[in-house]
Amino acid sequence: MEELVIDTSVIIKWYAVPQEPGHPIAKGLLSGHVEGRRRLHIPMLALYEAGNVLRQLRARVTGGDRPFEHVANLFSLGLSTHPLTLARAMLASELAHLFDLSFYDACFVALAQELNIPLVTADERLCRQAAALPFVRPLTSARAL
Repeated sequence: MEELVIDTSVIIKWYAVPQEPGHPIAKGLLSGHVEGRRRLHIPMLALYEAGNVLRQLRARVTGGDRPFEHVANLFSLGLSTHPLTLARAMLASELAHLFDLSFYDACFVALAQELNIPLVTADERLCRQAAALPFVRPLTSARAL
């Protein structure tokens, strides 16, 4: 079974309008997870970030007052969630410093490094900043699937 870490930018694509760039690829990752062909991992932080983004963008992304439906759906997907540990926080701090990342973004990178699996992201800045890390993959890349 393929395993991937995904970041919040990928999760938000699941709830975005179909015309948004990356939406079909993100939905493909989700389908693979739901069908049991792939396991998607996230740091617990992603749930907080996704909930916040869905709330802020409800008019554009969720089509009105439905952010709570999407948050409930997100919890029902059975994503493998990982709490922040001291070891992962230390690794994230180091990665944030080395690659000029926010601590938030570095937590996703650290989880992928710790699990030794790819991180898929739709965040172009993260891809640029972490370009030296071969396990960080842009969502739009064929390597994402």
